[in-house]
Amino acid sequence: MQPSNFLLMDEPTNHLDIASREILADALEAYKGTICLITHDRTLIQQTANKIIEIQAGVPEIFPGDYAVIFTAKSTARRRRWKRRKKTGSTADCAGRRGI
Repeated sequence: MQPSNFLLMDEPTNHLDIASREILADALEAYKGTICLITHDRTLIQQTANKIIEIQAGVPEIFPGDYAVIFTAKSTARRRRWKRRKKTGSTADCAGRRGI
């Protein structure tokens, strides 16, 4: 048996206490291979990711960096869309998405 260099993890922090989450994050940071991490845990993403692939409506979008990068990119894109819609008078879609 050879050592692995690829981990596929689906929601690895579910049902873990805080101490266990920290141990997992440390282990993932020290791991030398590739990790495909499917998670909603923003803290774990921030601690371990160097590339994020987000899939929306079956379309992948690649963001180099950690969660702060994707959050900034998405916030900037939302602001641009809002400004465009505000100029055209069509802001209903933006408000509807937020449940306002």
